[in-house]
Amino acid sequence: MNKKIIILLKFLCITYLIIFVQKILLYPQHSIIKKNKFKQQNLFTIGLESLTNKNKYTNLKALNYCLISDNSKTFNKVNQQDLDLLLTNSFKIKKIFVPIKNKQANILQKDIILNSANSKIPVYKLNILGNEFPQRYIRDIDGIIFDLNTIGINYDLAHQSLFKIIELAEKNNKKLIILDRPNILGDKIEGPGEIPFRTGLTLGELALYINKYYKKNSINLTIIPMENWKRSNPLQNVKANQISKKTPSINTCYGYSFLNVLNHVKPISIDINSPLAYQVFNLPEDKQLSEWETDYLKKISYKLGFFCKNYINKKTQKQGIRIRIKQDINQFSIFNSLLNLLRFLKNRKNINISFSKEFDQIFGTNSVRLYLQDQKTFEEVKNEINKNLNKFYTKAKSCFLYQPYPQIIKPELIRT
Repeated sequence: MNKKIIILLKFLCITYLIIFVQKILLYPQHSIIKKNKFKQQNLFTIGLESLTNKNKYTNLKALNYCLISDNSKTFNKVNQQDLDLLLTNSFKIKKIFVPIKNKQANILQKDIILNSANSKIPVYKLNILGNEFPQRYIRDIDGIIFDLNTIGINYDLAHQSLFKIIELAEKNNKKLIILDRPNILGDKIEGPGEIPFRTGLTLGELALYINKYYKKNSINLTIIPMENWKRSNPLQNVKANQISKKTPSINTCYGYSFLNVLNHVKPISIDINSPLAYQVFNLPEDKQLSEWETDYLKKISYKLGFFCKNYINKKTQKQGIRIRIKQDINQFSIFNSLLNLLRFLKNRKNINISFSKEFDQIFGTNSVRLYLQDQKTFEEVKNEINKNLNKFYTKAKSCFLYQPYPQIIKPELIRT
């Protein structure tokens, strides 16, 4: 009896050890598998990647498309990769249009590109400032695939192109597909205009808004959303080629969002062709800020969410003020920074600022200019902006595709 018990106990111990050791050995593998599954479930993808990775969009492959894509001087490597991704997934791209701003002509043939499938595809410059789009360019096209990057400001090329393409799709009864990409300016809505200066929306959300409130849902519109994108952390897990194909740095993108407006205010000029593009503004030599004025500007800037310091271009010896936005873009008010900076410059005795014709168009109102010219009070401008912001937000709620929802920043004057 004792021998049988001992044999049984030995058998149980051996069995337990086998099972226990096996679990220990396999635990790291199970852990890796779980981590990989978690990564896959939380992998960030742009609309282009979602379109080509999902079987649910196979019904869209039957149409002939033109592709709206952005670039700088050439149809570069990143654009080529995006095009190849569409073609290898059986999307029939017949033409490519690259939006530009040019008063000379509506459409200019740019080039013939050879993709990886050895197919020749014509590439055209599309002038969004042109009055008419010649219909002969899209007679053989069933639909339009829109894949542009946006800075997140309503006057940038992507926003203006979106309005143009929506008009084109409506007039010619073409299907419109928007491949969504991040709005790098995050979760804030601010500034004047029926559609605010800083929209807080992605281009996909904005397209839904335009179709619903401007076109009464008359556009045959499909939005291919991003996956696992958070508006509150717009650059989390985002690769460089997923946000911008032509800007040299994220600081340039941020700087463009508000310093580009200063190009429309004399006597201010902006560096746009240097490594610090859209990060430095210059004043004429006889209108430089004093040491006291520069220190005062630094205090205002810090409260607004950006740093500034004196800067001298080593090549040109031109003096200017370098701007650097703090790391968290959601803590930075673009419009308030512009308003307070222009107000500061306007109050300098040796600087007389004036505005270009495009200044009012950028803001969608003349109220900002009139305030800076002492023809309107700040309270009048603030009430007008807040009314439009609340109205826009209430309407846009039904078009939000991503969490968290954007938040409104109200106009504010900073005093030290």
